[in-house]
Amino acid sequence: MKHLKAPAVSKTVEKLLQEQRRCSLEYNVTLSNHATWIVVPFSRLGKAEGEVRTLTNQYTQRVGTEAMELGAVASDPEQLVNNMMEHYPELVGYFDQEVHKAIEAEGTVAKGIEAVCAKHLPRVSRGLSAAAFHPLLELGVGVEGGLPTAVANGLAYMHARTWRDFDTYEMQPVDGPSPLVATMLAWNADITARKEDIDTIRRVSDPFPTNVGQQRMIAMLKHLPAFVNAPVQVPKDEALLLPALHDMFVTMATAMVVTENEFLVVHGFTSLWAAYHVVAQNGLPYGLRTEVAAAWLRGLYSAYGSQGFPGIAELSDAAKLVAERDYAALAKCLPSVPEGVTWEACFAAVELMTDEEHCLKAVWMLHEVIPLCPEAEPIFLIAAYRLATFMPANPNGGQGTLRFADVSSL
Repeated sequence: MKHLKAPAVSKTVEKLLQEQRRCSLEYNVTLSNHATWIVVPFSRLGKAEGEVRTLTNQYTQRVGTEAMELGAVASDPEQLVNNMMEHYPELVGYFDQEVHKAIEAEGTVAKGIEAVCAKHLPRVSRGLSAAAFHPLLELGVGVEGGLPTAVANGLAYMHARTWRDFDTYEMQPVDGPSPLVATMLAWNADITARKEDIDTIRRVSDPFPTNVGQQRMIAMLKHLPAFVNAPVQVPKDEALLLPALHDMFVTMATAMVVTENEFLVVHGFTSLWAAYHVVAQNGLPYGLRTEVAAAWLRGLYSAYGSQGFPGIAELSDAAKLVAERDYAALAKCLPSVPEGVTWEACFAAVELMTDEEHCLKAVWMLHEVIPLCPEAEPIFLIAAYRLATFMPANPNGGQGTLRFADVSSL
């Protein structure tokens, strides 16, 4: 099995992503279309264009994505916020133009993508962790792979999922103090549980099979105030920012194992991969890079808190070993993998799943982060093996080897 770098397949991936734009980015009201996460991993694993196209079309037919008409271009995107997904097609048109103008002006795809991120992220970052991080995931893979289509998709999705009406403040300039608080939901500055907040949580909660949305809402209201307003520890020293995120990769891989692949914890890892590649753009103002990292972390806390902090005791112990970078000791604390298990075996197992898109995405990313922290590869392999093969009891619902935590007793 090949592990190709992004430039080797960027033209093919761009072509396939363009084709998939005929399908809406969401289906069944609030679920995100994962076609990108069939196209990118399988292309990078060396599958032929025709085979990837077939697999992607099979996925979109299975989940029932609806057709989407493109062509319109938003003239004033600032008027299209507050969860206005019906305007997503014209926002895609707008950001397509912005991305390609930036690439032409800057002379390279990478510099153009960096420029468009610098211009628009301060406006749209309040949607960074909306829709279970999926707008960020689209943007992150676009940045990592040099994919203008994915960048435009991600910025448009992030913009459409941005909330502004509930804010009691606006974004400050990037080079000054910013009150950016990006959570899974819309919260006002003092976390007052107003009727609008509760209605918002209920709308997000209802599709999730965690018994009933009301219980999820209660759990969120109980846990979020404790940490959403707390300072987020993002290094002030630029040289320490990316290494801190490297450590977080190990922590989140461990979290997937100890929570038995809890759905939102898995999304925490995959969204970290996306946030990392956005933050790693050295041409962005450092203030904006730290804003993105902080926004991702707040979103993670919100998602994790909404599930009742599953596995928090084990993670507290693991975090000490991660801080010490004692990965050998950490691996001994986790379930072992059978002797001889390889990454290729994990990918082969994931490919056979009928609902492989979440697990494929996570396993591929676990393999991709090895160069960032090679000493932690045993941890990443354990997490990948568990994603590919471990079938937890799913009394609260889930998908494949993923499960939802029980929030009924919170």
